[in-house]
Amino acid sequence: MNKIFNFSFLILFSLLLGSDAFAAGDVNLVVKLNGSVFIPARCAFNLNTEYNIDLGKLDIQKIGSEPSIQFDIPQKCITGLGAAEYLARINGTFVGTTNVLTTTHANLGLKLLVNDQIVRNGSNFLVDSTNDKLKLSIAPTKLDGTKSIAPGKFSATITMVSIIR
Repeated sequence: MNKIFNFSFLILFSLLLGSDAFAAGDVNLVVKLNGSVFIPARCAFNLNTEYNIDLGKLDIQKIGSEPSIQFDIPQKCITGLGAAEYLARINGTFVGTTNVLTTTHANLGLKLLVNDQIVRNGSNFLVDSTNDKLKLSIAPTKLDGTKSIAPGKFSATITMVSIIR
């Protein structure tokens, strides 16, 4: 995420050659200059393009008992910005204050870990700026252990944002 600050300058140029230098028809030149000043995002994940993960077919009998599925997401961090730490945030639809992401399928959630850190909706997590990959761990789970999960397709979405601090 880039923070952009817009600015505009109005510069008025007048040619002053003396008090009698301006005759009828002389023109003053007005020049308007515009631009943007921005703070670059500290880290880009997957080159700032959408990253699609196919979890494949999940065995209903094993949901909640299998180990997490791990994926490496490419990352590139800008170093030398004077930051003591590099942070990012995940935004999505989570169950309360847990690290379980809701899906479009009834009673199916996805537990998330990033670089072995528990992440919750809107919470910051540390990013290793020296690594070129971010490890995302996903563990399918039941939202309510007393209810079953029916077969069917599902999807879920998260957004990862680099934090400027």
